[in-house]
Amino acid sequence: MQNLDPDLLTTFITILETGSFLKASERLYRSQSALTEQMQKLELVCGCQLLERGKKGTRPTIDGEKLQKHALAILKLNRLALADMHNVAGNENISISITDYLTPEKVAQALEMLTADRPNIELSLTFKSGSNTLVHDNELGGFDIIILTHLIGTPLPAYPDRVVIKRDPLYWAGAAKKRFLTDGVLPLIGMKRGCMIQKAALQLLSDSSVSYGLTHTASNVASLQLAVKAGLGIGCLNKNSMDDSLKDYTHLYNLPSLPDIEYLLLYKPEKSDIADVLRQSLDAALI
Repeated sequence: MQNLDPDLLTTFITILETGSFLKASERLYRSQSALTEQMQKLELVCGCQLLERGKKGTRPTIDGEKLQKHALAILKLNRLALADMHNVAGNENISISITDYLTPEKVAQALEMLTADRPNIELSLTFKSGSNTLVHDNELGGFDIIILTHLIGTPLPAYPDRVVIKRDPLYWAGAAKKRFLTDGVLPLIGMKRGCMIQKAALQLLSDSSVSYGLTHTASNVASLQLAVKAGLGIGCLNKNSMDDSLKDYTHLYNLPSLPDIEYLLLYKPEKSDIADVLRQSLDAALI
């Protein structure tokens, strides 16, 4: 009977965590062709297809989902066994996807508190831009924990293991030292297509008969914030992203009020203890 090679399992899990062979090759410092060859070997051992590629990235098949659970357990036991042989505390890798509506400074504070409380964890971090993260009923796309932005009034993810961290207002933000001569047309900085916050904001403007023009498009929250600070237009920013160089233009231009957002923390059931510490750390950092 053949054995499951931990090296092949590591490649398999890394592809699932990153969502692509390209990103996995960058993390593992191996060529994509080498990873493809490893996956072919693993599928030969398992006797089934484990991955499928699509427009939204590489995802596990039904058989791949079954192997994923075993692979994570095998790799964890492997780390613990080696640590025990070397008489050191075993490290546990935790993969986390974080919305970029949380500023890096706040995230850094929370992660510092998390690693101080759990010094034996190793973090794999991915930042997702915008508010268009989709979560299916029973899986987190290869991540152990996902922190996403949920727009109040839109459907919640169906994933059962979740907690709300904080609620955050949204503002029509503009540069504090800038006054726009709009000529009746709002100079709007938009986010990339698919962002739920942008969709809601544009719908509110249309419902309120506010004329607008998309002067620039930002790929993520950081670039949106920079464009707004540069006085290139007005954009939707959350309170967490506002500072003294920005101000709320809602009443200045009689714009419709935006709904709040909230940060949701979704986690695998077996990572509930880590998720609880991270939630408490974010609660403290986002005061």
